[in-house]
Amino acid sequence: MEQHYYVVILEPTGDQSEVTKHRSEHIAYLEEQKKKGRLIFGGRFTDGSGGMYILLVGSRSEAEEIARNDPYCKLGFRRPIIKEWERVL
Repeated sequence: MEQHYYVVILEPTGDQSEVTKHRSEHIAYLEEQKKKGRLIFGGRFTDGSGGMYILLVGSRSEAEEIARNDPYCKLGFRRPIIKEWERVL
């Protein structure tokens, strides 16, 4: 199956006062995706405006499912913006 890169930008939404309580769930979920070979890398923006990760998966729908099941997105702390990305270098 052909693999595609997707950038998932996690844009903050709503009240952020509880987000740090759920950080360990979010990190554990991303670690699980990394073990499965789907997550290449990720992190948060230094200006506090959310974060992003890069996935290598078979389809956009797979990237959407991964983002949708991210605890931050499920709990309404982040809105995923998903863009297919072409690696050049």
